[in-house]
Formats: sequence, structure tokens, C-alpha cells
Amino acid sequence: MENPDNKFTLNLSNAAELTSFAIALAALFSIIRNYVYYVLLLHVPIFQYLDLSDIVLIAPSGIFWALYISAMEAVNFIASNEKFSKGEKIFYPVLLYVSIGLLTWIGYYNEPIIEQGMKFLFRNWWLALPLVLYVVIRMKAIDSNKDFFKKNRYAAACILTVWYATFDSYSNYSVLTESSRHLHFVMKMKNGVVVKVNNDIIYAGRTSNYWFLYNNKTNFVRAIKNDDVEIIDFDVATR
Repeated sequence: MENPDNKFTLNLSNAAELTSFAIALAALFSIIRNYVYYVLLLHVPIFQYLDLSDIVLIAPSGIFWALYISAMEAVNFIASNEKFSKGEKIFYPVLLYVSIGLLTWIGYYNEPIIEQGMKFLFRNWWLALPLVLYVVIRMKAIDSNKDFFKKNRYAAACILTVWYATFDSYSNYSVLTESSRHLHFVMKMKNGVVVKVNNDIIYAGRTSNYWFLYNNKTNFVRAIKNDDVEIIDFDVATR
């Protein structure tokens, strides 16, 4: 007779493995994305402005990406594992994908960079072909023990992460250089200077200690130290 504790131990160990994998993917994504976006495209030596905690948090899309890949891995594991009943093989994937869809909708509605990044993907849909190919192959090979992606799924996910981080960098850069919806807010500095962030002075990103503002007329990026900011008023009406 099968010990019910085996299933719990199996699920717990795989949950821990997926969590560690998601964190590693988010970190890899952020490092690649920050290098391409800030260093190559904006010519900002971003790693001089980073703390260790910024590696993941500076790129929110990296967290979404790690969740997407981890959800696919979890669904594939559930679908191919005989420990789960037919009902569980339907319920858990639906629950995962609904949760990811809800997070995507929240990010799309509240974060202009994520919104414009997704629009950039819709306009250049062919750039998503590597991801679509990966998903199709993984789904087709759920029951195959000879599948290259199944045996090397972490390496495949890392390769896709490098691809998507590069794509995300260019889509975020297009937000600055093309007509897009931007965050609007007013920064009052401790020395009395007022900086209005709008469609001319554009919010380009931030770390825990610095704000980066892009001037679309001069193509310069200004780094403002967070300690120098006294008050920030966010415009919640302009979208």
C-alpha cells in the first residue's frame, strides 16, 4: 500500500526546487536585462548603482517571467506524474494559469513599462516564436523520457530567459523613444528644486537608492539619489 506521506514529500521537494529555480531565473533575467537596457541602450553604468537586493526587484518583468516558466514546469510535472489524480491534473494547472493571468492583468493595468512591453510583443509577435516552440515541444513530450528539453529543462529555460531578457530590454527602451503612456509625478527635492516627470522627462527606472529619468529631447539620462528627494506627488488621474 502506498504511503500517503510519499506524495506530500514529493510535492514539497518539487515545490522547493521550483521556488529555487524561479529565484535563479529572476536573478538571471534581471542581470541580463539590466545590462542590455541600462548599459548598452541607455549607456548608464547601472551596476554602480545597485545593491544586492536590487538584482531581482529592479526588473518586475523578471518576476513575471520566472513565474511563467515555473508554472509551465509545475504543470508539466503534474501532468506526467501518476501520483496525481485526473481531477488534480485539471484543477492545479487551471489554478496556476488563472493566478498567472490575474497577475499579468494587474501588471498590465498598473505598470506602463509592462503594458508597453506586452504591446511591443503583440506588434512583433514573431519574436515570441522561440517561447511558443518551447511550450509546444514540452507539452508534446510530457510522456517521453527521451525528450531533450525534459532532460535539460533548466538549461532550456535559462536560454529562453536570456532571449526574453534581451527582448524585454528593447521593448522597454521603445517605451522611452516612442509615443507611450508614461507615469506622471512631481518630485520635490530637499534643495527646493521641483522635477516634473511626464511625457518629456520620462521615468526610466529606479533602484532602492536612485531614480533614473530620461529626457526624450536631449536623450540624456539623469540619476537622482533617493536621499535627495523630499516629496513625491503621483498623478493618479493621467493615464
